[in-house]
Amino acid sequence: MLSPDDRAQLLDALRPPEGYSLTRAIATSYSLDLLSLLTAPLAFTFFDAEDSEGIPSRDPVALLHAIRSHAEHLHVFCQQGRIAVPARHQPLFQQLEGSIVEVRAPGSSGVFHPKLWVLRFASHDAPVRYRVLVSSRNLTFDRSWDVLLTLEGAAQPGRHIAGNTPLAEFVAALPRLAARPVSVDLRRTVAGVVRELRTVSFEKPPGCDRFIFHPIGHKPEARWPFPANADRALVISPFVNTGCLKRLGQMTDRFSLIGRSEELSALPPSVLKEAEGVWSLRPELDLLEDEVDDTTDGASAPPAGLHAKVFSLERGMEASLYVGSANATTAAFDRNVEFLVELRGARRDFGHDALLGDQRTGLRSLLQEFKADERDEVDEDQRRAEAALEDIRDQIAQLGLVARCEPDGDAFRVTLACASHGLLRPKVEAEVACRPITLPEETGARPFELERAEPAQFHLSAPALTSFFAFTIRVKVRRASAAQSFVFNLPLQGEPPDRAAELLRRLLKNREQVLALLLMMLSGENLVADGLSERLGLGGAAAEALGFGGDVTLFEALVRALDREPERLKGLERTIRELKTGAAGEDLLPEGFDEVWGPIWAAHQELHG
Repeated sequence: MLSPDDRAQLLDALRPPEGYSLTRAIATSYSLDLLSLLTAPLAFTFFDAEDSEGIPSRDPVALLHAIRSHAEHLHVFCQQGRIAVPARHQPLFQQLEGSIVEVRAPGSSGVFHPKLWVLRFASHDAPVRYRVLVSSRNLTFDRSWDVLLTLEGAAQPGRHIAGNTPLAEFVAALPRLAARPVSVDLRRTVAGVVRELRTVSFEKPPGCDRFIFHPIGHKPEARWPFPANADRALVISPFVNTGCLKRLGQMTDRFSLIGRSEELSALPPSVLKEAEGVWSLRPELDLLEDEVDDTTDGASAPPAGLHAKVFSLERGMEASLYVGSANATTAAFDRNVEFLVELRGARRDFGHDALLGDQRTGLRSLLQEFKADERDEVDEDQRRAEAALEDIRDQIAQLGLVARCEPDGDAFRVTLACASHGLLRPKVEAEVACRPITLPEETGARPFELERAEPAQFHLSAPALTSFFAFTIRVKVRRASAAQSFVFNLPLQGEPPDRAAELLRRLLKNREQVLALLLMMLSGENLVADGLSERLGLGGAAAEALGFGGDVTLFEALVRALDREPERLKGLERTIRELKTGAAGEDLLPEGFDEVWGPIWAAHQELHG
């Protein structure tokens, strides 16, 4: 258990089972990296998400196809103001705008912190399957040591599985946590997933007698998921505080802890003395993200730093293992929204010793006994500066910002406007700047005028229109200073109706890329058209008219889709229509394409409406 050599990649866990395709994905995350999110659709689409060296795919057409295929089916709920500012803008980011929903925890001081994936897979000849991933990992490229639990099972219409109710109620609550109203379509989508989730018979992991879902904080009810008593406890948590550890310690006097060394150092010695054992990662493994050697490719670099959250409680010969997002902190169990799964089984499988393993290959091989160092004195001014950053970010989030677009010649004037009347009133000396992420910081950032109802304005070309706006806050408290940057996904009002088509035409540079995209959209397992082409009167001569030097691959793919997977043609028709709406879009289609596409689309309409 938790052997360092037993590693799972999140992208592998997202791939559909054989014979299935993804039809819906709902994810939750505290923080979010847009580039990391771009790689998820690749996993859904069966493309290799990484090359042979472990680097995410850089094929722009493959990425475009994957995102266009799944952006409408992907819904990511993340803490408002916790989208990271990308180091470099990618035009594909704009394809994700409708997939991201910023949310806030109920109450004023907690955060939305769960890391959950709910994936729906469909097949032509098998029952719908669901996969639930419960993790300690955010949707970022963070390389820390994390944990990932996978549960999978088939939907069984007509059944009601009571054990799934906490999971279903948690997913149902997500639209209500949104910082801004969500669409009716999203509410209906979530409701449909919730209905099916209640019927899924999830398979138990090896050694598990029973599993229990423990969502926390999405409704005002009891939050503490642990029993009153235990014989022995082991907690793995990167962040800890005295209040939570004392509460956990009330369950048992045999209490052990694994945490980050800097967090353990901040605990009172009396708390550590009460523990049966206290460990941290070995120094070479306990590096924070910004301390990792970046000369190594990100995907192939070894994990560094602890981010896993696991609670193991022994009672008699049984044990419970809690896996998920909650740290051993008061905030996690009193204020945040979190998600845990409890696995119950034998102590020999889920207990203290099973979790640690042996000194040679188990988790224990990564650990060293913790010894407190000399404590640094707390810089009170620095603490105030960092607290002020959080306060200002929260105030900006509550301004109800919207981005209003108005035509201005051949471009657009975009104005940030406050929907609420509350003005920003920082308690310390502060500066705020903002920009659409399509503009570079050096030339695109504008001061965010704190006292104005319309605090910033930009002049953007149509391709640069985006709902993603980066903010940078800088504060100063006497000699201390601090800064942070983040992205809001703001409502974009007045955008041109053909913006999606314009983005598509900007991303496809030439006929070769268009042809590659069309083939990817049509690709399937069956390569034989069973003579349908002859029935349509579209033989090799028509295929040659496509202008591909006699290569009939696209033609065959069109005919095959008409025969066996007509739903693929609907997506293709939308793409062709979007390409043709622009002045130069028609030129991107293969020469003679309409002579083949026209009869096939007409046949599709006649056969399938």
